Parts: sequence; C-alpha cells; structure tokens
Amino acid sequence: MWNIRATDMPRILYLFSYVPLLYAKSMGLAKYFLCVQLKRIFCQAVRGPVWWALQMTIVINTLFYAIIFIIFLCQCIPREKIWDNTFDGVCIDYAASFVACRAINLVLDIGILAVPIWAVWHLQMTFKHKIKPLLLFAIVLDLRDSHRFHGLSISHYHWR
Repeated sequence: MWNIRATDMPRILYLFSYVPLLYAKSMGLAKYFLCVQLKRIFCQAVRGPVWWALQMTIVINTLFYAIIFIIFLCQCIPREKIWDNTFDGVCIDYAASFVACRAINLVLDIGILAVPIWAVWHLQMTFKHKIKPLLLFAIVLDLRDSHRFHGLSISHYHWR
C-alpha cells in the first residue's frame, strides 16, 4: 500500500501516539468555549436553570476530556510499548476504549445541543417564532451525529 520501511514504523507510531492526546485537549477546549458562548447568549445576568445546566455541562465535559487524556496518555505502560512491541508491558484495548469514547461523546454532544433547545423552548415567544431556531438546532444535531452510528462497530477494513 505505502512504501514505508519497517525501520521507520517505530518513529511513525511514536508520532501518531500523540494524536489522541491532541484530540482530547482540542475537543475539550472547543466544547468548553462553546458552552461559554451559550452562557453568554442565554444567560445574561441571571443564574437560572439554563446557567446551571450549562455549568454542569462544562464540568462534565471537562472531567470527561481530562479522564480521556489520562487514559490515552497511559494506554500502555511503559509508554514505549505503543511504538515498540519488544518492550514488556501492558496496554488497554484501544478499539474498545475508542468505541466507549465515541459513545460517551455522542451523549455529551446531544446534551450540549439540548440545553439551547430547552432554553429556546422556554422563551416567551409564539410557537411560530420558537420553531425556527429549534429546526436549526435539529438540523445541526442531525448533521453532527448521524455519521457516528456507522462508526460504532469495531470493524477493520483493508484496502486491496
């Protein structure tokens, strides 16, 4: 498939071992700032139910991504076993942790999108005016998460 020498694989695997760590940090920060932006939009000065729901979402997402960062950091002990199988050590089941991470991430994403939908639903507007932003959130939810169900199976595809 590719012209990669076997002697180059440990270096490539070493570099790729940092991708999940970058993912955990970047997605955690992105969701944090998304929730902060939603707090600025829906919670001007009052600490009402929407503020508390967003605050709880921030805490849960921060804890989740901190745990994911630690899990991916310690996926093999010693860490060198990730890119060099000659080391003695133990590794977690990467495929199972990836599927669990995606499933929990899906639930957290739906929670982040549910809070503004709930906030719009409780605004003092006519149903006609409420339905427009709710449809927008529904479209975003569908586009964001519809592809995830396909990837929840542990299948390995090989190119021929």
